[in-house]
Amino acid sequence: MNDEITRFRANMQSLRTLLASPNPPSTEALPEVQEPVLEQKPRPWVIYVLADPRTNEIRYVGKTHQPVSSRVASHIRDSIKRPSCHRHYWLNSLTRDGVKPSAFVIDSGSSDDWGDVESSWINFYRGVGFDLVNTTSGGQGAPGVKQSADHVAKRTAWMHGRYVSPETREKQAAAKRGRKLSDENRRKIAEANIGRHVSDETINKIKTSRMSRPGGYKHSDATKLKMAESMKNRKYINHNGILCVDTGEVFNNAADIGRMIGRSAGSVREKLKRKSPINGMVFKYLMEDV
Repeated sequence: MNDEITRFRANMQSLRTLLASPNPPSTEALPEVQEPVLEQKPRPWVIYVLADPRTNEIRYVGKTHQPVSSRVASHIRDSIKRPSCHRHYWLNSLTRDGVKPSAFVIDSGSSDDWGDVESSWINFYRGVGFDLVNTTSGGQGAPGVKQSADHVAKRTAWMHGRYVSPETREKQAAAKRGRKLSDENRRKIAEANIGRHVSDETINKIKTSRMSRPGGYKHSDATKLKMAESMKNRKYINHNGILCVDTGEVFNNAADIGRMIGRSAGSVREKLKRKSPINGMVFKYLMEDV
């Protein structure tokens, strides 16, 4: 590998010399220089454990490419700034008692199988009875994470009771205002919605939530004003029906087509306006005689 790099550098130097000469050669006469392929070596890693100095019990198994002392310091910082898991709360209990976790390296390597090694150590320590604060079974990602029904219920209750101030709402709206999706994002959204069907149960839930308000569902005055403004310049198309060119069937309106293919009337009208196929079929207005 070192010889290849040396040859590459020598060839590049000769090219620079040729191009800097008063009569540089043509492009065809230049020697071909192949850039050497550098091998990417796996980064070395270590598997370490954190022990509780108050009980001398092992509580956590982890992997790092950093010095273990740096990784432990990072764990402690995260537990203080944004505690969000069992490991953080355990570390915070140590901090309150004025002690730090004891760290020991138990394995090391430089291959790509560190995930399997970490998982085997976690399973080993759990198997011999240590109460680990690991939330996963180890390895890349978060395999093995299972939230209890009680935890899910608490999170749901917290989200329902959360209050977002008007200032925060305005900041969120300002960040999204005027933002345009790229063609790639639009394509992905369209593909994700192909064949999507809203179940009758979901439709009934939406209806129930709206009708459960006192006096039924009512628009605010601001919403009514916006709706009125949008309707002022709306152009209506006078027609004698909508023809499906492929089947010859005539429909009274866009809503009838929407019910047949499982789309909203608005989306059908938008497709008709753009003269785009709807579910692979071509439709067109049968215009009235003027």
